Amino acid sequence: MLQAIAADGIIPFLRPFAVTSKNGEPRRALLLTILIAEAGVLLANVDYIAPIITMLVVLMTNACFLCHLITCGDDN
Repeated sequence: MLQAIAADGIIPFLRPFAVTSKNGEPRRALLLTILIAEAGVLLANVDYIAPIITMLVVLMTNACFLCHLITCGDDN
């Protein structure tokens, strides 16, 4: 999902995560996902990382929704 959002250019600062390998693997996006998950494990408390992940999901969902609303208006 992170790679797809970056590839579509919905959130400009995620553009570096749009890069894929020769096999089409989104390695940069996977690395960021692993780092976020590892931070939760290292903190040993989900309560510290949950608000960050929640805000990222809300941000991505709202960006996708707004993009959908904007592109739906172009069908006329």
